[in-house]
Amino acid sequence: MRAIQTAIVLLSILTMIVFAPAAYAEESCLGFKVPGSAKRVEANRFKLTHSWDEAKRFYKKAYPKGVERTTTIALPNVRSMHFSNLEGKGRWAGANMSLIRNQVYVFCYEQPREAGR
Repeated sequence: MRAIQTAIVLLSILTMIVFAPAAYAEESCLGFKVPGSAKRVEANRFKLTHSWDEAKRFYKKAYPKGVERTTTIALPNVRSMHFSNLEGKGRWAGANMSLIRNQVYVFCYEQPREAGR
């Protein structure tokens, strides 16, 4: 009986290790990281399933440096944060994260192309 319980516990742990990362897998918008659970609503625009605070934690962990964050609006029911790509990694120049009607959206935009490219 003890062996069966041990096997069940080990199988449960193995299942969490294998399948848990898929829930947090990231998508990309021009190289800007977007949580894997996000839904694309338009080109370069995503609706996140995370709360505002969870999304802020996600981006703080995803971009600990090299990305400047600026709070642009901080009202009770409307919030907005801008991300600037300081390192130039990826094709994105900036991204906006907004809280509108209790839904979090992310929009990213591309760096301007140089003439002749």
